[in-house]
Amino acid sequence: MLKKHSRSPSLLACATALIVFCTVSSAQSQSFTDGFLRDAEAYAAYFNVDLDEAKRRLVLQHEAGALDERLTQEAAKTFGGLWIDHEPEFKITVSSTDADMLRPLLRKNLRKDLARLVKVEAASVTQAELLAQQDTVRTFLQTTGLKADLSIDIRTGAVVIESDDSARLAATMAEQRFTLPARVRTQQVESLAEPDALLRGGRHLRTCTAGFTVRTPTGRLGIATAGHCNNSQHFENSSNPLTFQAEHYAGSHDVQWHSGTCSDTVSNEVFDGTAFRTVTGSVGRDSQAVGTFVCKHGNTTGHTCGIIWGRNYCPSYVPRGRSTFITVIGNGNLADSGDSGGPWFVGDKAYGIHSGSTGGGAAIYMAANWMATVGYPVLNYAAGNNPWVSLSCSASSSSFQCTARGNSGASPYTFSNWSYWGPASSWSSSGSSMSGSFGFPNCSAGQFNAVQVRITDACGRTSWGGAEFYCPEEGQDPFCDQTMICDSEF
Repeated sequence: MLKKHSRSPSLLACATALIVFCTVSSAQSQSFTDGFLRDAEAYAAYFNVDLDEAKRRLVLQHEAGALDERLTQEAAKTFGGLWIDHEPEFKITVSSTDADMLRPLLRKNLRKDLARLVKVEAASVTQAELLAQQDTVRTFLQTTGLKADLSIDIRTGAVVIESDDSARLAATMAEQRFTLPARVRTQQVESLAEPDALLRGGRHLRTCTAGFTVRTPTGRLGIATAGHCNNSQHFENSSNPLTFQAEHYAGSHDVQWHSGTCSDTVSNEVFDGTAFRTVTGSVGRDSQAVGTFVCKHGNTTGHTCGIIWGRNYCPSYVPRGRSTFITVIGNGNLADSGDSGGPWFVGDKAYGIHSGSTGGGAAIYMAANWMATVGYPVLNYAAGNNPWVSLSCSASSSSFQCTARGNSGASPYTFSNWSYWGPASSWSSSGSSMSGSFGFPNCSAGQFNAVQVRITDACGRTSWGGAEFYCPEEGQDPFCDQTMICDSEF
């Protein structure tokens, strides 16, 4: 069970403030999805503001996240961190060990969508230094076998060790002659973080919550959930089992994915507790600023929302865990057993996959970008259940090569009935590839070529696809017909 967690104000002492001019953009001029509007309604209720103000702030927090990522990359030597406060007023704070160096970067990166003043505060330590100190502690804990959760509080510039046995922790450090780095503090908690699995039946999945639909680089489609969940899953009200494909439960990952049956239609929609919302993309961990308002759906607690408290959490339950998980605080139960694998989102963007709960009462999720690093990123289009083929072609003045890739449907795919139109003197195909040669004289620049292929998926469904290209100038790549799309079906 999660405990009620109060919303914490900024803990930093106020230093010299820099006022950066911004242009206010009206949220009313934006075009919002139904999912975004539901999140705005939740925000309005959470912070007791009107709906227009809630919409405006959700737009601003997205821009703040993008700014956070850029400053992390461009000002690592001085950047202390960025966070969003929602009460008593909405503001974005940036901390730096060198405000003069940060000022031109802010002028370069601030967009008109940032409607409020950006406040700069002095930092005594950089975010990069905190990450290095946290990594030193993590290595020590994993080497000695001690169990503790790690986080970073960028507001105070400190690494926090959360331990349910501070006495043992202190004794082991003394025995190993390990001295805590300067910006590290310990905190006693009643219990360590735990994964939110072991659903009590009658929910969407047998033991967890279905997350986002995914697509592999080879075109395979399926559904993701948390990696620590049971590998045997099926949807609620369905006797058809999902087929386990892969699991990544270590380091920065807590995710697995399953493929469905031939009768399943794969969509980029996700249930948010009220309706299905369309997912059009993902927001990476580095663009999820501390203080961002996020929501999730889980089979046990349903639709809940809260504020990102940190994005450098290292849960002790993840094997060889790394400090990349995100923690969220809020009022009441944000998550509970059975919510694992559930989607975290804002509007039409995927933010992460739910993992667990901290001993202090915060929810934990894995950022959505980690799904892509193991080969099954969030699906951002309606795939349906029929296969289609994309073709990629390259050419010189003497030869060409085309490669077909299956999309949607069910792999493995077969490719047949290749056809070619153009000036090539010979061509041949094998499996997913076709190649050809241009005789003498070689293919003249601008001469038209076209290929077509038939795709059949594992369920016996078929479709056709093709591509068009022109013979290039010597040393140049082929260019597309302006009325067609290269590397796509027609």
